[in-house]
Amino acid sequence: MDIQCPNCKQKYPFEESLIGNEVECAVCHTVFVAQKRAPIKLTADPLSMVQQEHQTNQPIPNGKQEDRTNSCSAPFCDRKGDKKSATKRVVCFGGVIVGIVVIGVITLLLCLNWNLVLATLGNSNAQYRLGESYYQSDKYVEAVKWFRKAAEQGHADAQYKLGVCYNTNLGVTRDFSKAAKWYHKAAEQGHADAQYLLSVCYELGNGVTEDLAEGVKWCRKAAEQGHADAQYHLGVCYYNGYGVTKDYYEATKWYRKAAEQGVVDAQMKLGTYYLFDNKNEAKKWFLKASEQLSCVE
Repeated sequence: MDIQCPNCKQKYPFEESLIGNEVECAVCHTVFVAQKRAPIKLTADPLSMVQQEHQTNQPIPNGKQEDRTNSCSAPFCDRKGDKKSATKRVVCFGGVIVGIVVIGVITLLLCLNWNLVLATLGNSNAQYRLGESYYQSDKYVEAVKWFRKAAEQGHADAQYKLGVCYNTNLGVTRDFSKAAKWYHKAAEQGHADAQYLLSVCYELGNGVTEDLAEGVKWCRKAAEQGHADAQYHLGVCYYNGYGVTKDYYEATKWYRKAAEQGVVDAQMKLGTYYLFDNKNEAKKWFLKASEQLSCVE
């Protein structure tokens, strides 16, 4: 049996003369009424243990003693004044649960097809990429579905590819007028491939009224952007006078541009052009063309 400070739990030897008198703790300077401290009986109920601990050696509040009425740290304590602490613990626990749920949702999204998520939300770039993915996998119906969604939002690449699908009977019934329509929309945004194919539409009268001059107009726009096939085609137009006045100098100029980008037909045309005037130049371009043809074989 001993005397114990209720604040810092410092124990002192039992003296009968101190019982009922005020005693100051030498360690924390808490003033308390000395009482006999009976041994705490261990029970299976931890709550009873805590309550028994609180009923022993109650401190006397003074200037040096901290008021612990609202901040008991004992586990399972049900003393009045702990409602705020309990509320904080519940809020904290709720925040942890929300955090776990958010992390789980983000992880799930990362595991899904991110393009599909964005495309479903209306992102035109994602819609085009998804359509291109289906196109490369030969799933043309799905490709057309997503190309159309992006094209209707003004996505130039999607407009061009939708035109290709209509022109080549992929995923939709062939329709030259719709192909020309979507080529035209993309061409107006500066899409070189669309400009070139639109020029072919005007040259052949596919989906539009045949108009060689209009065809040359769009072919030139693509050629000036460095489109190799358009450069060669423009050379053909100048050489034969399709939609423009014949001009062999201009024809040779555009043949050369296309030939330098590896267009075999342009290299052959250029070789033929130089055959009688400059055999070395002719040989050079015939050799380049034959090297590419041998690689194909």
